Parts: sequence; structure tokens; C-alpha cells
Amino acid sequence: MSELIQILPVVALRGMTILPDMVIHFDVSRERSVRAIEQAMLREQRLVLVTPKNTQAENPGMEDLYRIGTIAVVKQVIKLPHNIMRVLAEGLERGEMCQLDLERDYPEAEVVRFEEEPEALKEDVREAMVRSLKDIFHSYCQESGKTGKELERQIGEVSELSKLMGQLMIHLPLHYEEKQKLLEAVSLSERFELLGGLMNKELEIMRFKRELQEKIKAKVDKNQREYILREQMKLIREELGEDNTISEAEHYLEETEKLNAEPEVKEKLEKEVERFKNVSLNSSESAVIRGYIETLLELPWNRASKDNRNLEDAERILNEDHYGMEKVKERMLEFLAVRNLTKKGDSPIICLAGPPGTGKTSIARSVARALD
Repeated sequence: MSELIQILPVVALRGMTILPDMVIHFDVSRERSVRAIEQAMLREQRLVLVTPKNTQAENPGMEDLYRIGTIAVVKQVIKLPHNIMRVLAEGLERGEMCQLDLERDYPEAEVVRFEEEPEALKEDVREAMVRSLKDIFHSYCQESGKTGKELERQIGEVSELSKLMGQLMIHLPLHYEEKQKLLEAVSLSERFELLGGLMNKELEIMRFKRELQEKIKAKVDKNQREYILREQMKLIREELGEDNTISEAEHYLEETEKLNAEPEVKEKLEKEVERFKNVSLNSSESAVIRGYIETLLELPWNRASKDNRNLEDAERILNEDHYGMEKVKERMLEFLAVRNLTKKGDSPIICLAGPPGTGKTSIARSVARALD
């Protein structure tokens, strides 16, 4: 059939765009589509395959379908259970629906065949387009790693621009809406620009995907390596009898979380706990770090008591706790009296000097009890 206008059965394929020279299997189950296939078998096995704009429409009308589709020939029909028909078809050429008849028990359309628009492209321009598409496809194959060598070889052997674009459109994993745009691009120049842009877009997406996968793999490898090293360190500590350090460190971390202190204090404590985990239990440094951590944990962070400013109580407590030492007690009372009058010195430091056993610690304890 070489007529420019043909009357053909219509089959709408949801989420699929069939291109010229494409050989594809598809299943149909809607009664109207099955009848359209049966009618095509009676009409030189030809029909027009179109794509619905709205994939949810049960009985799409003219406004629900892309006007430009593909005239195809049915190669094989297999009837399956549950009124399903599996069809093998080959796309022949572009066709535009002018009128759609929905009055019959199958859709039928008046289709205008598209002739390839001749373009006055210079030979060197055509050659440049061919080489450009082949270079992009070669980069795509290297980046993808899923394209077969045979397909790459076949594409490399195609020298005619229109045929090359047709093969690339068929074999590239493009979305059906992108394929529809290519199907509607009748001129070679428009089709070349669309196809080149889509191929470059796919290439960039694959490169970004590879970079993301490499970053994720590196992170997973790092985490796996740290996990293995920690497990090995744990076994070594168990063999050396130093496993208690880990439980102590975990206890210190729990206490740090409960601590009502500034973030800087907690951060410092966590660093010291990490140091404590990594030193030997029997080393002197371990005892120093443990003492430092326990001291910080025991301090009354962000808590304050109200001082007792009664000097008579202070004098009574000092006399109760110490016999003699009049000058020392007098100096302590003078200091407390000045502190009450000036309202300054919230955290004063008093230096008590003397040999061991002369009462320095007991005096300080008595002053603390007097202020409580």
C-alpha cells in the first residue's frame, strides 16, 4: 500500500512509543484493541500504533492520543489465556491521525503517511552529525557497561544519518515521552538536535550516578574497615584481659550524656573517654585519665547554693571545730565580713600555708560548713 492516506485500525499502547524499524512484542487485553488486531490481520496485517497522553483513560479519544504514531505490520499473533493477545509487530513509518472513528467495535483512523523531508545538508555537515552521534554513543557504551559489543559494532558500521538516528532511537533506554518527541521530529536537523541532547543528558546522568556510587562504596568500605578493626581490637583486649576498659568507657559516656553541663564540657569529656578506651588498663596514664574524668563528672555543673552570711554562725562553727588558732579564725571571719559588705568575690581563693597536720583542710571544711 503506497497511498498517502490510509484507513487503518488503531491500537493505543500505554506507556510505550513504537518507532519505525522497531520490532517489539506487546500484549493487548482490551476488547476493542483485540478486535483492532483481528481487523489488521484482514488488511495486509497493517495498523497504526499510537501512545495515549493519559495512561489512565480506558477508551481514549482523539484528544487523549498523540496524533503522530507509527504505521506497523503485524508479524505474529499468539492468543493467551484470559483473552490476552500477544503481538509481534515491526514499525514501518511515521503516520499522523487525521480522523478517529470510535463508532465501530474497534477504533479506526484516517492516517497520513509521513514522507522523509529532504534537506539540503552538505556532505561534510552530514558526516559531522554522524561522527558526533557515534562519539556520544561510544562514550555512552563505555560509561554504561551494559551495551553489547555487537551493538556497538553495528552502530559503528552505519554511515547514513537517518538510519543511524533510527537505530540509536530504538536501542537507547529513553522514556516513552522522549521517544514520542523524536517520532514527531520529521526533519533530520530537528531530530539530530533532540537525539544529541537526550544522549548527552543520559551520559551526564550516568556519570553522576557512577560518582555517587563510588562515594557510597568508599564510605561503606571505610565503615566496614573500621568495624573490622574495632572487632579485632576488642578481641585483643579480651585476650589481654583489658575488656573492662570498654565497659568503663561506656559507663562514662552514659554519665556524660546525663550531665547538665555546657556542650564544650561534654565534648571535652567525650574526647577524654576516647583516649581512655585506647590506653592500656595497666598504664599510669589510664589512672590519670580515669581520675580526671571522674572528677569532671562529680562536679556540680550549672548548680549553685545560696551562701549563709550569718557571721555569728560562722564564728560558732569555727570555735566548735578548732581549739586555739585564734589568729586564723579571726582572719577567716574578717574575710567573710568584708565579703558580706562588698558583695564581691563570688569565688575567692584563700591560700592556707603550713606543714601537714596544722589544720588547713579542717579550717577550709569549717568555712564551707558555715556558708552552707
